[in-house]
Amino acid sequence: MALHGVAAMLAMLALGSVLPFHLKAGLKSKRKWLSGLGQLGFLASLIITGALLYYGPEGIRDTLVNLHWMIGLAFFVIFLLHTINVRDR
Repeated sequence: MALHGVAAMLAMLALGSVLPFHLKAGLKSKRKWLSGLGQLGFLASLIITGALLYYGPEGIRDTLVNLHWMIGLAFFVIFLLHTINVRDR
């Protein structure tokens, strides 16, 4: 779990440094908006559920664990769709 937390922190650092340029270029090109903005929404959800798992109340932990897993798996699918040459609007 500690390795997962460190990896998440590094991913957020990378996201913050790349996001302004990548997002601006993506919005200008008008390609892959759906999967790109979908990824952004899933990442925001992962950050929120991850923070709640760490700092949130114990009573919602079991639900959050399952939710965080489901969001993470869905993010992976969206990431693959965004990465391969699939055109969306």
